[in-house]
Amino acid sequence: MIHGCIKSKRKAYSVADKLAAVGRVLNGESNANVGRDLGLPDSTLRGWVKDAPKLRQFIKDVEQEEGLSRKRARTTKDIELDKALYNWLVQKHSRGISISGQLLREQAEKFRIWYRCRFQSQ
Repeated sequence: MIHGCIKSKRKAYSVADKLAAVGRVLNGESNANVGRDLGLPDSTLRGWVKDAPKLRQFIKDVEQEEGLSRKRARTTKDIELDKALYNWLVQKHSRGISISGQLLREQAEKFRIWYRCRFQSQ
């Protein structure tokens, strides 16, 4: 407790949770009511409503099940590189190999260089 304030832990909502909340607002329920039910500030919910088209596009751009479970709707600039890195990571995980963030970044750089060389030579 700091200066009489109790801090609550931030909750990360999945894309599916965000779209469900947005759907309630678009179906006529008030922002205040939906926000109160979910423990959200009005400004957060307004942001989700404003970003709803981006969230829906994100679901279309990635595999739907994976996209709905993600917390953040970030997309890649290079889809082929992202797919290669994701497949590499899944392959390593299936073999029981744990991958650190640093190793993932290094592999991404290797793929980036490989893709750049491959496309420049064509």
